[in-house]
Amino acid sequence: MGKDRTGVVFALILSLAGVSREVIVAEYSLSESALKQHLPQMSKLVQKSMPHGVDKSDVEIMAQQVIKSSSDFMLLTLQMIDDEFGGVTEYLKSQCGLTEDDICEIQNLLLENSI
Repeated sequence: MGKDRTGVVFALILSLAGVSREVIVAEYSLSESALKQHLPQMSKLVQKSMPHGVDKSDVEIMAQQVIKSSSDFMLLTLQMIDDEFGGVTEYLKSQCGLTEDDICEIQNLLLENSI
């Protein structure tokens, strides 16, 4: 699905398509396992950005945090959108400037071939 901003955008899109929260959260958490193969490269990038003398184990911990895509993170994000904005649809209207017609059009496009 992606992580961070990409993961949130896809979570919003999947929500509009009627995908269950459980599936959205599970899909988001798959990003971490997909990114694990890039952990050595991520560790090198973290090492380059750190001051000299940083312990290698600290670099590894930081690199693991960079790829982390915990299902709890996404669940909390979606819960915050529910609590603060009244759900995904209301968030998209109030914070992203979408109209009800925009949302209906997006939903129709997302669901067009699923019937």
